[in-house]
Amino acid sequence: MLLAPGLAVTRFAQLQPGDLFILPYEEGGFVALKVSAPDGDMLMVPIGPSFPDGLPYPCLVAEPASTVISLGKKYALRLPTRPEGWRLAPPGPQIHCIAVTEEGAFVRASFVPPEDGYKPCYIALETGAIVTAGSGRLQPYVAPRGPLAFAVEWELLTQEAKPQRILACPW
Repeated sequence: MLLAPGLAVTRFAQLQPGDLFILPYEEGGFVALKVSAPDGDMLMVPIGPSFPDGLPYPCLVAEPASTVISLGKKYALRLPTRPEGWRLAPPGPQIHCIAVTEEGAFVRASFVPPEDGYKPCYIALETGAIVTAGSGRLQPYVAPRGPLAFAVEWELLTQEAKPQRILACPW
C-alpha cells in the first residue's frame, strides 16, 4: 500500500537533525524541526501553529521522549513573491519568520525561555544545525552570513504531484 504523503510514525530519537515532524497532543499539536546543538544535544524547535507549554513563539526546547509523525526532509518551503511578505530588518519575536540568505533558509527561534527575554538563534532548515560564529562547542550563536531577508509569509508543503499544506504563516 502506498501512503501519501510519505509519512512515518516513529520516535523523536530516530529522527535526523533537519527532519520536520508533527507532534500531536490533545489540544492539537504542532509542527517542529529536529535541531542539533553545537554540544551534540538533540533539541526541537516548534514552528507552529501552536507552541507547547504556553510558549509565545519558536524556542529551542529539550527533545521529547515521544512518538512523532515524521515528514523527514520530504517537504518544500514556499517563499512569498509579494513585497508584503518580506522584511529586511528582523521583525519582532511574535512574527514567525524564515530568514533567507544565499546559504539557505533558517528558522529564527529564541535559545532561552521567554521569562529570560528573547535571544535569537537561527536553525538551518536543511540540516537542523544552529548557526554559530565558528566550529566547536562554545561558539556563540549568530545570524547567518551574507545578505539577509525575512519572509513573514511562508508555507511548508508536502512533495507530491499535488502538494498539501503542512503549515502556513500567518496562520
